[in-house]
Formats: sequence, structure tokens, C-alpha cells
Amino acid sequence: IDSTISTAGHSIRLEVKNWTKIGTKDALIFIPGFNSWLKHSLETFGQMMAMTKLSQKVYPVLFAWPGGQVPTYLQASLISASENNQKYFLQMLRSLQAEGITNIHIVTHSLGVQTLMNCFKDNSDGSPSQVSRCFGPAPTSGDHSSSIAQFGKLVCR
Repeated sequence: IDSTISTAGHSIRLEVKNWTKIGTKDALIFIPGFNSWLKHSLETFGQMMAMTKLSQKVYPVLFAWPGGQVPTYLQASLISASENNQKYFLQMLRSLQAEGITNIHIVTHSLGVQTLMNCFKDNSDGSPSQVSRCFGPAPTSGDHSSSIAQFGKLVCR
């Protein structure tokens, strides 16, 4: 994979070498917090990934949302809990699932927690959110394949 992203006149280049597809697919989703612009979030997540000993079967995914800076904290808080953020998170999960991702690991920071919690918040009628419905029950043993096969849903770890 080799792609270049341009934002506000700055180019950010992502280059992935020796990527190996493996049977079981996991994704590690990082949801950054307030005052964390895209470049900073990518650098932070990249450092985090470089310092871990995660398996090559874990795909790093950044869920970037429009944060803010000190004067715009209230607006950023409203955006983090918005229906649009929930819609985009759901779209990302469905895309990952369509690509064969079965296990989802989520790391979040600061106001990113509000984004995540809003995505799992029940609907006003008490029914589970669309994001919640993407996930099946957590496996009770080390083998989660039966849970995925039985329910056809993601497993959140």
C-alpha cells in the first residue's frame, strides 16, 4: 500500500511494506482525543504500534474525527457525540467486517471515549444501537470461531 494524503497544504505519506494477509484478521482501532489533529494522531498511533509486540495479523485503523482546540472544546464535544460520528464509526465497522475482520480491539483517549460510548449508546426506545448490533456475545473460551460462525458478528476485545 502506498498512498499520499494532502491536508491544509501538508502531505502525509503512508507506506506499508511487506504486509502479509493472514487467515484470522484483527483490527486495532485508535480513537484519538480532543486537540489531536490528523497528523498528530497518526504519529501517536504509529509510535504506539511501533512500541508493541502485536501480531502481524492486527490491522491498525485510525478513526479520526474533527477534534478541536481549547476555544472550540464545546463544539468538539458536541461533534464527538454526534449522530454523524456514530454513522461514520458504524460505516467503518461494516467495512472492516466486509474485509473479513473478525476481532476488534479499541483504544481511545480523552474525548475519543465520548465518541466510542455514544456509538454504543442504546436508542431512545431502549433497543441496542446499530453499532452494538454489529457485535456478538464475547467468547467464553480462547476459541472465538464458534461465536463468529454462530452469530456472524464481530467480537470486541
